[in-house]
Amino acid sequence: MAEGQNNEIAPTTPLALAELPTDVWHKCGNCEAMIYRKDFEANLKVCPKCGYHERIGAWERLSITVDEGSFEEWDASLAPADPLNFPEYQEKVQRDQKRTGLKDAALTGKWSIEGRAVASGSTDFGLTLRHWSIVARASGSQGRASGRSGRPPEPGA
Repeated sequence: MAEGQNNEIAPTTPLALAELPTDVWHKCGNCEAMIYRKDFEANLKVCPKCGYHERIGAWERLSITVDEGSFEEWDASLAPADPLNFPEYQEKVQRDQKRTGLKDAALTGKWSIEGRAVASGSTDFGLTLRHWSIVARASGSQGRASGRSGRPPEPGA
């Protein structure tokens, strides 16, 4: 190598990092490893480096667990209420409902897994953390809809 030439690769600059598409890589929330997003999602959002499980929503959990087309939702008409009129509460709930596709934090119903009938529920922390924490601080409960959710439908309902 000629004198004065540097054979090292130049360090990545912040500008170059900012130009990377955000949908190609995922940064682990635990070890901060950069993981190719398709590999991360194929691994059910578990970091291959440290084994950390990222949160997944209730609908996503159902899609990877239950037999396709077997889900029958219970309590779909229940929705959170705001009897204490918290400031901005309804706006926050509506924003989270739009983001998660859920009316309430709890998604309950019956479905099948490998042909076997199952009845259970799943919560989505995208709604739960915001919704339940506001209600719980004030009233000591989960909220009307989440507390009722999960009961089989009434006969004739």
